[in-house]
Amino acid sequence: MGPPQAPLKRSIFLANIHPTALVDPKATLADDAKIGPWCRIEGDVRIGSGTRLISNVHLEGPLRVGDNNTIYPNVCLGFAAQDRKYDPTTPGAGVTVGDDNILREGVTIHRATGDHPTALGSDNYLMVNSHLGHDVIVGDRCNLANGVLLGGHVIVQDDVTIGGGTAVHQNCRIGRRSMVAGVIAVIQDVLPFCVVFHTREIIGLNLIGLRRAGMRDEIRPLKQALEYAGSSGLSNKAAVERIRAELADHPTCLEMADFIESTKRGISPFNKSPRSAADSD
Repeated sequence: MGPPQAPLKRSIFLANIHPTALVDPKATLADDAKIGPWCRIEGDVRIGSGTRLISNVHLEGPLRVGDNNTIYPNVCLGFAAQDRKYDPTTPGAGVTVGDDNILREGVTIHRATGDHPTALGSDNYLMVNSHLGHDVIVGDRCNLANGVLLGGHVIVQDDVTIGGGTAVHQNCRIGRRSMVAGVIAVIQDVLPFCVVFHTREIIGLNLIGLRRAGMRDEIRPLKQALEYAGSSGLSNKAAVERIRAELADHPTCLEMADFIESTKRGISPFNKSPRSAADSD
């Protein structure tokens, strides 16, 4: 057992820290970070420039929070994993949060059980009561609507949108620039650039997202890659080989092939007669 920890202290020594906030002496705060009423910062926590904790936020280290984040009331970051096998007193690798994120009321992000921290990238919008379980990795510019639940070890790549009330099973991956409908359970990997409907089926490409990203020229080859991956009857291995052989000039198609090849949970099933706008460029 290590030496006794210094008690939390009521922080009144900086103008940007509300008198009712409790800040651990081990914490490091940027001079212009703003800590609102009734916040509690415990352990090895670092908070970057311009980050604002509005009120009633509870942070537990090891935790790194970058610059210009806005954190709303009742957010809890860095608490122990919800895992019976994990000792809740073990600090572990903790949590990292990038820059320019908005975390709305009640967001929870639990610390890692492995060697790498649970990680949220930059410029993400996490809406009310969304949850990132232990060892989750979320990229940049993602939107998680109210009540999205990410189980342990889930990976969400960049530019993903997930609708409200959707739960993602442990160890699943959500590919880049995909869109997942609300109030469903995702139990297998979602391919990059695709849309998953309420039946948990991939119904086609995320055309709106691709167009907004200036990727219109990639739509036609991606449709061909998706055909090989989903409705051609090919095995995953055969689909990957065909994509790499015929669509090697398109990095997005090779990205899809790499994603398929590395799946551990399998790929979400395909709707054989997509009803989305996937049939038009």
